[in-house]
Amino acid sequence: MFAIAIRIPVQCLKSKLSSRTSIIQIKRTYTTDKSTITRLKFFTKPECMLCYEANTVLESALDNIDEKMRKNIKDVEYVDIYLPENKEWFDCYRYDIPVLHVERDGYKKVVFMHKFDDEELMEELGQEL
Repeated sequence: MFAIAIRIPVQCLKSKLSSRTSIIQIKRTYTTDKSTITRLKFFTKPECMLCYEANTVLESALDNIDEKMRKNIKDVEYVDIYLPENKEWFDCYRYDIPVLHVERDGYKKVVFMHKFDDEELMEELGQEL
């Protein structure tokens, strides 16, 4: 829920009724019925120490974000780029593993690569949209 307050000079509304200018305030409150679901896709490969460390940071961030925001995050989808069915991702990320996609409908995808920063990750995952 959020509120917007607009200040409008009364003369704009009733220009012929009064020569003096007063300020009125209109306040509207909007609620969003539908929460934005956050999908996490973690690209990894076997025996990758950076992947292990990044996953530890990711799990820590998920444990520490606000419970209300945690409800909007789906489980993490792990993608092993070495599997034959993930050849497209291997071609894309073979030199950049680990990679995390943070995807939300109607928003630009956010990508984390290599070494994940706990604070940046928590900030991204804890955003109220």
